[in-house]
Amino acid sequence: MSQKTMYPAPRLTNQDIKRFYKHYNQGEDHACWNWKGYLRNGYGEFKIQRITYPASRIAWLINNGSLPNDKLVLHKCDNTQCVNPFHLWIGTHKDNMRDKKLKGRARVNVGINHPLAKLNDGYVIDIRYLYKTKRYSQNELAKMYDISRSGIEMALNHNWKHIEP
Repeated sequence: MSQKTMYPAPRLTNQDIKRFYKHYNQGEDHACWNWKGYLRNGYGEFKIQRITYPASRIAWLINNGSLPNDKLVLHKCDNTQCVNPFHLWIGTHKDNMRDKKLKGRARVNVGINHPLAKLNDGYVIDIRYLYKTKRYSQNELAKMYDISRSGIEMALNHNWKHIEP
């Protein structure tokens, strides 16, 4: 989905705003105000004139007035159901990915954690040792470990960087 046209701003009526307030309980400024309406993938959603918007985006609009179409509403609290405007900030997808990584929420798909991994750390250590002896080609190692040649190349160079050479 293109960031430039991701969520054009809706025209909020007083009725929309009143209806929005019914979907969460406002608490103290430091507390999360969890969305009690419809959720998709853990994120609150709110429908206005047949268009579904992220609830956090509507919360931002109600409390701050405007938001560029190419910006996202991000959560300081990392609670995807939160609509507390004190917990929200605007940024880009890149900002969101940076925040996710800094907070340790980024999934690292390397080594055995990669969904297509056919090797484990021990096999990679063995493959690297055998290859360094220059007695085995990548094709021979692939046959020995019953994986593709590109799998051997990955073990030697790419997806297993966390293992010391």
